[in-house]
Amino acid sequence: MRWQRWLKRTLDGLIVLLVAWLLLAAAYVSLGRQFVPAIADYQTQLLDWTEEKTGRYILLDSLAGEMQGAHPVLSLRGLQVHADASPDSPVLFALEDVTARIDIWSSLWQQRLVMDALQVEGLALELVENAEGRWRLYGLGDMQTSQLGLDQALELLFDQRRITLLNTQIQISPYAQPQWLFRNGDLTLLNGADWQRLDAQVRLPDGQQIRLQANAPEVFRRWEETQLSFFLELPALDWSRYLPPNLLESARLQELVAGGRFWGNWGEQRLQAMQGQVVVPRLQMATDQPVPLIRDLLADFSFHQGATQRVQVDNLMLRLDERAWPQTRLQLERDTAQGDWQLRMDSLPLALLSQLLPPFIAEDRQRERLATLNPTGFLRDIYLRGTADLKDLDGLHIDAALDQIGVQAWEGVPALNGISGTMAGSAAAGELRVDSHDWGMHLPRLFPQAWAFERLQGKMAWQWSRESGLGLDASGLKVTAEEGPIAVDLNLQLPPPGGVPNMDLQVSLRDSDALYADRYLPTSATGFSPKLAEWLAAAEFQGQVPLAVFQYQGSLLRGAGPDERQLKLYLQVEQGSLAFRPGWPRLEQVHGVVRLNNTELDIQPAEAQLLDTRLSDVKVSTRREHAQAPVLLSISGHAEGPLTNALTIMQDTPLAQTTGDPLNGWQGAGELSGDIALTLPLEGQQAPSIQINWQAKADQLLIPQLQTPLTKVTGDFAFDLQQGIKARDLKAEVLGGPVSGSIDGVVGEQRVQLSGRHSMDNLRGWPLLAAMPAGLVDGATRWQGTVTLGTGQQRIEISSDLEGVSLDLPGPLAKPAASRLPSTLTLRLNEQRQRWDFRLGADLAGQLQVVDGAPSGELAYRTELASAGSASGLNIRARLNDLDLDEWQRWWETHQFALPEAKELQPLRGTASEVVSAVDLRAERFSGFGQELERLAVTGVRVDSGWLFDIDQARIRGQVTLPDAISEPLQVNLQRLQLERPAEAQTDDALAKPLLPEDSLRMVKPSTLPPVDLHIDQLYWAGEPVGAVDMRLRPDASGAKIRDLSVNLRGLQLTGELDWRETGPRSHFKGQMRADNMGDVLKAWHYAPTLTSDSFAMQADLSWPGSPIFFALSRSTGQLQLQAKDGALQSGEGGADALRIFGLLNFNAFTRRLRLDFSDLFGSGTAYDTLNGDLVFTDGTMHTVSPLVMDGPGAKLQLDGKLDLAADQIDMGLLVTLPVTNNLPLAALLVGAPYIGGALFIADKILGDRVARFASVKYKISGDWKQPSVEFDRAFDNKAALEED
Repeated sequence: MRWQRWLKRTLDGLIVLLVAWLLLAAAYVSLGRQFVPAIADYQTQLLDWTEEKTGRYILLDSLAGEMQGAHPVLSLRGLQVHADASPDSPVLFALEDVTARIDIWSSLWQQRLVMDALQVEGLALELVENAEGRWRLYGLGDMQTSQLGLDQALELLFDQRRITLLNTQIQISPYAQPQWLFRNGDLTLLNGADWQRLDAQVRLPDGQQIRLQANAPEVFRRWEETQLSFFLELPALDWSRYLPPNLLESARLQELVAGGRFWGNWGEQRLQAMQGQVVVPRLQMATDQPVPLIRDLLADFSFHQGATQRVQVDNLMLRLDERAWPQTRLQLERDTAQGDWQLRMDSLPLALLSQLLPPFIAEDRQRERLATLNPTGFLRDIYLRGTADLKDLDGLHIDAALDQIGVQAWEGVPALNGISGTMAGSAAAGELRVDSHDWGMHLPRLFPQAWAFERLQGKMAWQWSRESGLGLDASGLKVTAEEGPIAVDLNLQLPPPGGVPNMDLQVSLRDSDALYADRYLPTSATGFSPKLAEWLAAAEFQGQVPLAVFQYQGSLLRGAGPDERQLKLYLQVEQGSLAFRPGWPRLEQVHGVVRLNNTELDIQPAEAQLLDTRLSDVKVSTRREHAQAPVLLSISGHAEGPLTNALTIMQDTPLAQTTGDPLNGWQGAGELSGDIALTLPLEGQQAPSIQINWQAKADQLLIPQLQTPLTKVTGDFAFDLQQGIKARDLKAEVLGGPVSGSIDGVVGEQRVQLSGRHSMDNLRGWPLLAAMPAGLVDGATRWQGTVTLGTGQQRIEISSDLEGVSLDLPGPLAKPAASRLPSTLTLRLNEQRQRWDFRLGADLAGQLQVVDGAPSGELAYRTELASAGSASGLNIRARLNDLDLDEWQRWWETHQFALPEAKELQPLRGTASEVVSAVDLRAERFSGFGQELERLAVTGVRVDSGWLFDIDQARIRGQVTLPDAISEPLQVNLQRLQLERPAEAQTDDALAKPLLPEDSLRMVKPSTLPPVDLHIDQLYWAGEPVGAVDMRLRPDASGAKIRDLSVNLRGLQLTGELDWRETGPRSHFKGQMRADNMGDVLKAWHYAPTLTSDSFAMQADLSWPGSPIFFALSRSTGQLQLQAKDGALQSGEGGADALRIFGLLNFNAFTRRLRLDFSDLFGSGTAYDTLNGDLVFTDGTMHTVSPLVMDGPGAKLQLDGKLDLAADQIDMGLLVTLPVTNNLPLAALLVGAPYIGGALFIADKILGDRVARFASVKYKISGDWKQPSVEFDRAFDNKAALEED
């Protein structure tokens, strides 16, 4: 088809054209690559040609060329272009490194050199301002700015398609200001046919980068016609390093670190619109006033310029020091022509705003006012509008919502907090509608406490003018609070400076509680008595308040007096209570009306209850006698209630200190009825006035000084602070008997006088006489008593002649009932000491005082009584004619004074050792322990941790140390102790029978004895020395043990231990007796030395009933072992000493009873080598375990059998073994001890006759051991004496 042919031809032609174009292009590129590098060889010719064409002088250091694609690229080094052909003409520009890419086709078409791209590297430009404010560009040559206008520069730049500046340094140097230096800058300018674009980025010295992009939608040749949009990105820079100081000072900036990203439009030589985000890490204002540091400011903003200027800020956030500004949105609009403006803001934090405003407030007074008000809270949904004149307050209008707004008090203006609501109006007038929750109000010049409420509803209107100041009117405000519903009316007038601020405030409260009353007491008001304020605060009002009204009218000036303002408070109180005085019981069940007018308080009529006492017709008021007088609190009324309440008031309130506490410790039960009137000063030193009159009917009244209660007490009482307590017709019962008396006041003292008649049985119920044993005193007598109660001192005086009373005491202390014994007892008490004075007849008297718990005084019997001194302790002195210990023991047993058990003893001795400091006891005659002593003197004094007694008498002398600690033993050290032989002592029986007729220690319980360490230098018996004695007595639960017993019995040493048990009682001795020559011991005891020895020893293990001093062999059970060596058995004839051993028997009479005559052998005694015996005692009966054997060179004697010492019966046998010669001595004679006295007697009897020369002879001995029957048994037999055939 035809069209197909045409299509094919067209395609073929296009192909041919394309191939031809490709061939030409290839040839062009090949030729360019061949010839363009050779352009360096024609550098001179090219420069000449260019100078000729341009008419300018040109310098070029080097020229190089290359092909880049279809464009030749020329590299020029050291290029300078002058203004004209003269080398001396100014340099238009000088470039070190220039790369130019030439557009061949455009250059041919336009017939001029057209650059496709121009690149300049390493360009250093400096823009310098001179003193006249003119700028000059350095870095492109010596050309002045005036030689090339801005329009020409723009035209030169815009003629190039692309200009690129690499590694460019730009320095801007304002005159006398810090320099701005930008390094490593890259700038690219692109010029299209109808558009331009600039991309730039430079770095600051600290490495931060600034980015700029600008776009012009059309080509402009003059800068006034510039229309462009731009984007600028600034890092957070410290602009205080770059901005001129005068600029910083005018902006009041000390430090500004800011950056951000900005998009905007420029046209008609001004900024048309801009939006972006501002970041300000730090902003510090430079002001004289302290201002917080702005940190971390971040905001999105937009700006529009037109007939209306509009600025909108979104997401504004920042921190003031450490406090965060909440995210905020605001919009500001201004009529460009008229200047009217309006501002909308979603929220404004007043507390943070008040920190920013002071630097911008010129007047110091306004700044101080703002600091004092210290606003808090938020304004929300703010709409503010005004005129072009910002000082036109009349044209300023505001609408806003209040959210928890608060201000502090200023110049009498109340402090507010938590105010919420809406406000609308201008500075001249407006209205605030409030609906607040958890709000508060405080008038610090009136009230110390702020008022806190739950809710506030109502409206407030304000008016303001320069002439009259600010007026605030709020009527009918409804307040909800925990104290109840409240109605508030407020009218506040704050005139201009120099005027008097006034306020009318009324707060009405219903159905509330008195606990909240102190909140509405204007105790901080000038002229309000501080003491009244303290009293009201301490009163702690409680109760129900149906209605309470507080009113304030008048001046708010700090020094306003009562004539310039009125303070009133009205309270209706039901079921209330108050503490009308510190330390006093609270008034309860108060019903009445409380009125406060300035400083005068009245509560009347009222009813109340004090403790359990009902008060009626009560009147409470505060008043001043004149303007300068102190405030007095007056309380009066009628009282009915229990006696315990009256005593509590007198003892447990400040009244006790005021009156000297005369009723301290009084207790009672009963009823009182009377009137009371109190006047108490709230300030100053004026004494209170107290008057009380009452009638008492008390079931019981206990005066501690009497230590016994008064019962059925009746009387009329009156109390006056100056005169004390008085009572008439006082009747009562004491200790089961009636008493009568009165109470009077005498010179600051209270005197209670009582009298009555009582039996001793009843008086024994008096604690002061409780220790008196039953039966000691009997009968009844009359008495008189006076109790004197003074400030810091009390005294009890009791007197009686004791007629009708008998005293059952030993010796001269006894008193029959019919006799009189005038006696007195006085007790004085004060804060420091107690003093007792008593006298019983003419013989017994005493004084005792206790100071700070330490007693001192004296007890004297029949001796002069000294005054109680300052020395600590009680001094006891007594002079007795006769002191019969047995009589006192019998008296003691009669009255059954029980000794304490050992387990009841305390670690320290009782109060006696603590109270008594000295003892002086003297008796003309003393009898006890079977001894009679004349002129006995015992003195004792306190020493460190114990007592030291000194005993002095003709027969006893020594010291006894009594320690305070019971666990420590008594130390008894006697220089002498002389014991007299009892008249009825049986000396002939020696130790066979007790030395004493009875056991003197039978009533002593050894477990109750104290531990004793006894030492006697010399013990005497019957006037003759015996020897030293040592022992240690230690009691235990069932008795006592005597350890380390050592007694020197005139040469016979007794050692061992004694065990004394209460069960029985019974004693047990285990020890030994030793001596050298037994004959010397016998002679020392005035016995004939019938037995001598070189050594003598006896081991004993004996027990007997009774105490240790009631020992006798006839009462003992146990065992004895004796050994004697190298001695002799003496006859004892020719002297009376032998009679001391055998009693009525004598040696000669006994020998005549034997059938054989051994006188030639035993006439003058015989020697022995050994004498041994092993004896057993059973209840006083002695048995020989083995025969008693005496073996000597002349004879051998063996004694065997038993001896009943208790029954004085003997049943023994004697075997005498004789030597062959006639001249051998006879042995076996036992002497020296009473328990072998019978054997000695029998031997003496047997040996009294001469016997024939037989080898051995046996005898039987029986009957009364003092008059035994001796029978010859047999001879020539070596068997034991009693051994049967």
